Amino acid sequence: MIEIKEFQEIPLIELRRIADGYTSDYIYEIFKDENIEQISFQLKRKKSEKQFIKHDLFDPDSYEHYVTLMGNGFCMGVYDKNKLIGFCIAEPESWNSSLWVWEFHICHDYQRQGIGRKLMVELEKKAVKHNLRIIICETQNTNVPAIDFYRKCGFELDGLDLSYYSNEDVKRGEIAVFMKKKI
Repeated sequence: MIEIKEFQEIPLIELRRIADGYTSDYIYEIFKDENIEQISFQLKRKKSEKQFIKHDLFDPDSYEHYVTLMGNGFCMGVYDKNKLIGFCIAEPESWNSSLWVWEFHICHDYQRQGIGRKLMVELEKKAVKHNLRIIICETQNTNVPAIDFYRKCGFELDGLDLSYYSNEDVKRGEIAVFMKKKI
């Protein structure tokens, strides 16, 4: 039986077990055209020449920040019996009435079963209850499965950052994509 409940802590080993990365057969290529009259961006979905594989590693500073968020009501785990199979770590921002989703993951074996959507619905209910106006997620142009998932949950592309991870993002081909859902 699948159960979603708030959690108070998540050991780093569990975080790494569940959020171990992603693979994608597609990417969104980013095109930027800038001149005196206009600046435009275009994203084009294309099949990758080879499967894109990304392994997530969590730095100690991010993990320490996540630990401070435990118990805020927006960090939830998904359990199959007593086994943690997914989680979200989110943080409300009072200054702009938003909910920033830092992490959102479901174990590979449990994906494409509607579990992630149920977790997102619970997160949205909590946001509404706390009078928040928007949910924000960040992913990469290379993580097309995540972009597809967020879009199916009602999120829209709301922004790009060409140097969010490093000054070499464009050269490396991995760009930050911000998805938002107005609630």
